[in-house]
Amino acid sequence: MLPVKPTFDSEPNYEDHPVSPWPTFNPQNGYFDEYDVRRQNWRSVFAGGCGVIYGHHSIWGFASDRYPWINHTKMSWREALERPGARQMRFLKEFIASTGMVDLVPDQSLLVGSPGEKAEHIRAIRKADRSWLAVYVPHTGPVALHTSDTAGKSAHWLDPRTGNRQTAEPKSGNRVTVFHKPNDIDWVLVLD
Repeated sequence: MLPVKPTFDSEPNYEDHPVSPWPTFNPQNGYFDEYDVRRQNWRSVFAGGCGVIYGHHSIWGFASDRYPWINHTKMSWREALERPGARQMRFLKEFIASTGMVDLVPDQSLLVGSPGEKAEHIRAIRKADRSWLAVYVPHTGPVALHTSDTAGKSAHWLDPRTGNRQTAEPKSGNRVTVFHKPNDIDWVLVLD
């Protein structure tokens, strides 16, 4: 919509919520875990969302001895307070707060090739002046960026599970710079 307005992802997938529980829950579909929550929240913010809300399936209904356990809840709300996805949300908050946040622009044109689809979808964001950029990579493959966007910048990987960082080693050639992730779990590539 124009003019552009802030958009808030107020209900991404909840941790430990059954996957596709309606009209009939099939336990083989499983439950959303911290990876599913992390992936959706990082991508929502990198797509331009001004924020997200973390949710846990047991907490919204206060599953306990006093209240009914709704829709295949796995644990009490008190147990759910310590789930990994809840603890990992702070790294997204700290990361975005460290950028200054005001002048961030979603920009898929930074990526060379397809950003992928569904669970494999990569999201890129940058500062308006192009002095900084970041890419959330939820899958196992490498990240390819235009060398013109990476030139003169240092690169590191941010682990969205722990907040730890490690140097990213680029491989450049033919106007493309490729970064290989430290392992096959999701990471955030940061260049500044």
